[in-house]
Amino acid sequence: MPMRTLLFTLTALLLSGLAAHAQEASVPVDADGRLERIDAELEAKLGLFPEIPTFREARVFQSDSATFILQVTYRSGSQLMQRRTTFTPSQLQAFRQRVADSIAARATELTLDQEGRAGLLVATTAISLGYYGTAITVAAEIDDGRAIVGTYMLAGATGFFLPYLLTSNRPVREADGSLATSGMALGVGHGIAASLLVNGQENSPEAVLGWSVPFSIAEGFAGYMLSDGYQLSHGKASMLFNGGTLGFGVGAGTAFLADLYDPGNERAVGALMLGGSVGGFLLGNAMANAQPYTAGDANVVGATALLGGFAPLFFAELIDPDADNSHGKIHVAGVMLGATGGMLLGGQLVRGKDFTNSQATYIGLGEVAGGLLGFGLSYLLAPENGSDNIATYLGAGTAGAVGGYALLYNLMSQQARATADEEADDKEGFLYDFQVSPSGLATLFSGADIPEKTVVPLVGFSCRW
Repeated sequence: MPMRTLLFTLTALLLSGLAAHAQEASVPVDADGRLERIDAELEAKLGLFPEIPTFREARVFQSDSATFILQVTYRSGSQLMQRRTTFTPSQLQAFRQRVADSIAARATELTLDQEGRAGLLVATTAISLGYYGTAITVAAEIDDGRAIVGTYMLAGATGFFLPYLLTSNRPVREADGSLATSGMALGVGHGIAASLLVNGQENSPEAVLGWSVPFSIAEGFAGYMLSDGYQLSHGKASMLFNGGTLGFGVGAGTAFLADLYDPGNERAVGALMLGGSVGGFLLGNAMANAQPYTAGDANVVGATALLGGFAPLFFAELIDPDADNSHGKIHVAGVMLGATGGMLLGGQLVRGKDFTNSQATYIGLGEVAGGLLGFGLSYLLAPENGSDNIATYLGAGTAGAVGGYALLYNLMSQQARATADEEADDKEGFLYDFQVSPSGLATLFSGADIPEKTVVPLVGFSCRW
């Protein structure tokens, strides 16, 4: 062998060893990127390596842009052995397809995202015990004590077992569970509104409760199907709930301002409640489409809307003490306008930030604690029989709530902005990757015959900025 060819071959082999040591990295074994390895327990289900009865583990490594290695670890007697098989990209794709087919046939639970399932089951159990059980017994006009207790317990049990079985082989992302829970909560109000709209003056407490339960269940299903079908983000699902809740309240408040709570106006009240919810959903959807929201962002928006709805009560009390002159209309109008403005302001306050659920919780708790602090101090310091104590309490409570919200928002906002900036930094700058294909160099310098039109990769280079 000529000395030059020998030197090139030895150099290529040396590069091969260095590249394998420095660049070999683990990659997923499945096309979806969920599985980093196949262990013995999973292999017992998938049956991908029946020729290896003492199978222990399989992983896939990437050595360069066009070379992948399937490493199978197994036991031979008392020794732990490895079998390494080189894959081209097309062979890796075929192997991953085998993995996907086996999972689909034998282990579908591996591909399911059920991060929101536990929370959903807690919600269905809680609403069954807290509302459905009682509502069903009243709507059905059950008078017997044993039947009431038994029905209540059965409703609570059904609230867990039925959704547990229905979701056992279904994806339940956090967004799915969130919107399903929101649907159940809002469905109670929508059922009440629908009973007013349909029954009018003939409505009764039994009818109201009878409508609310099936509406709640149906909207829970609808929320899940909507989120799952459109793959909504958790933030968008939460914004839809914020909007729907706000809209329902605005609809109910509008009916109050229009003096529609007198007998004979039941259908108008129901229509305004339902119409308000539709408008609120559209507002929440529009806000979620205008910018990306995390679940924490949406919760900050909700806290801001609550604060916006509470703050005007102080000014309304100053204008109309004890609601004597307007019969509460100034107070209700203030809450409606303040909550709507708070939701819009909240959308601006989270723009460009990614609040976590924990950060949003701290802000909400700071708002509540600040309000309680204001109420507590004013209650201790105000005269016992003062004529303006209500305004004093509301003023101090509002100041405390605003202060607590502002303090925690300022602290949490800095952390949220830092997180967003770090993520942006990760995507900025000129990033590159240079790779050498030792097998290609060895083929070229060994003098081997290369078939016509065959491409031999020597080096690889990629960059992004």
